[in-house]
Amino acid sequence: INCRYTESNKNEIESSRIDSTRIIGEAIGNCKTPPGLWINFSAIAIYKNSIEVTNDEFSKKQGNGFMYEVCKKWEDTFNYFQLKSTRKITLRVSVVMGKTGGMFPTLLPLVKFGLGGTAGKGNQMVSWIHETDLCRMIEFFIQTKTCNGVYNASAPHPVSNAQLMQTFRKVCRVPFGIPTPEPLVKLGALLMGTEPSLVLDSSNIIPRKSLSEGFTFQYPTINVCLKSLV
Repeated sequence: INCRYTESNKNEIESSRIDSTRIIGEAIGNCKTPPGLWINFSAIAIYKNSIEVTNDEFSKKQGNGFMYEVCKKWEDTFNYFQLKSTRKITLRVSVVMGKTGGMFPTLLPLVKFGLGGTAGKGNQMVSWIHETDLCRMIEFFIQTKTCNGVYNASAPHPVSNAQLMQTFRKVCRVPFGIPTPEPLVKLGALLMGTEPSLVLDSSNIIPRKSLSEGFTFQYPTINVCLKSLV
């Protein structure tokens, strides 16, 4: 999704998720010995953008826009398949923090060069998960046979963009970060070939369901998470 939402890119984003889910569902349906568990990814774009109100797996208000539509079709395709012998889990994944891809290696050099200030107003919420906890959560679902349905793959403590960047600067021992007003965020996104919504949208998500069923996070706070990666 780190691209401009041209018609060509939107078609590729949609088909890569929906067509693959349909093909896997059809394959499982034709298995003489079907797998015991099918975990299918989705994304937290399914939820309504929110700053003050926290969303969990039981929230009813849904999002809007292109990525919401993709997630809705993606989950509808997954839910179409009624598989008696296969347990099914929809994993709505937030921003994954890891060294080799995604947000962390993009922001790290900006922070180190003094450009790690707030983006836009800075009050937009960021829901995230450490890559290790994402893998641990999947392992938990495999081992815990009672788990099924929708789960949020996000840490229990979402942060504002301002808090995220402040913590980033702290763990990198950088005393300041030049803020980026919204018009400059949009200009920068255009020059980088991506969408400003990835930075300016607000996702305030918690993993209520997995916590209630016994999953524990190794990296529950953004401070602990970033310290492990820097």
